[in-house]
Amino acid sequence: MRACPECQIELESWEVACRKCGKLYRPQDMPTIEQALSSDAGLEESYKQWLERGKDELAAGRFEEAAACLQEALRRLRGLDAGAVGESEVRLLLAEALEKAKKLAEAAQQLELVAGLDGDGAGSKREELVRRADELKKEAVDLSLVTRGEDVFRALEPGEARVVPLYCSACRRLLSEAEVFGFRRGAEADIRCLCGVEASPLAKLDAKHARALREASVMRGRKAQLIEAASRDYPGGKNRYVAAALAAVLGDLGLHRVYLGEGSACVVYMLFCWTFVPWVAALFEAVGYLSMSKVTFNLSYNIDRVLAAIPAETTAGEDHSELFSMEVTEDPEDFVDEYTAGTGSGAEPRE
Repeated sequence: MRACPECQIELESWEVACRKCGKLYRPQDMPTIEQALSSDAGLEESYKQWLERGKDELAAGRFEEAAACLQEALRRLRGLDAGAVGESEVRLLLAEALEKAKKLAEAAQQLELVAGLDGDGAGSKREELVRRADELKKEAVDLSLVTRGEDVFRALEPGEARVVPLYCSACRRLLSEAEVFGFRRGAEADIRCLCGVEASPLAKLDAKHARALREASVMRGRKAQLIEAASRDYPGGKNRYVAAALAAVLGDLGLHRVYLGEGSACVVYMLFCWTFVPWVAALFEAVGYLSMSKVTFNLSYNIDRVLAAIPAETTAGEDHSELFSMEVTEDPEDFVDEYTAGTGSGAEPRE
């Protein structure tokens, strides 16, 4: 028996939540199943039942219930002495449930525990767990400030200038996108506010700031998927070398436009085929096709195949469709240049 720290009611050792005030206990508050129980044949079955129930609750979007079930599974797992592999699996699921339940600090603690279980031999996996734990702890601090309703301003961190709302460093006014356009593009080092102060803007730690960072992360991921899909070869699709050959040989008739699915342009070429204008234009277009990168050509002329190659969204309960449209509405070269500049990698090599 033990007392609830909130209402002091006596609780059984197996209870994960107070039956009176409803307080859920963190994993370190949970009592460990005694080692003597490891001989009980029902302990392993109980562990499996709680684990499966936790997975079901997590899939159903009931994150509080999932966390409680996984905590129960973890308690029984300790009594089974299943080793670090089994404990890592349960703790990763528990971290996911806690994160989605907005218990970010507790989720970060679980990830740190998993990193410790993996040891130094885990390499990049361990580094990723520690990095994600640090991110969650920072988000937990920001979320606590938002919850308390405090207006907290700070200098911009790397990568925030292009995505988060920007505020004047003097009057704390939210700057319009027209005012910050040059700064976001890197053309200006400071912003001149209506109050007369010209200085670097600030970020405000609020719900808008947190949402902007989440949306930027999702957008980068979806752009990366698009670029990866556009860098593939598509047998049966449009080929830039074929398009260039048709433009060079039969460009005066516009057959290269027909090949690329632009049949209406072919009519113009045929109307003026008795002049040299269509042929000269086709030669320039042939050079353009050959100078295009594979990514740019696929985004322009094989976009249907590129979109079909992108994996479907698997995140339940979140709709990011407004963040990034897979329809290419800007010049593909500009799109690729902006993406690669943001990731620090070079553009697709010309072939």
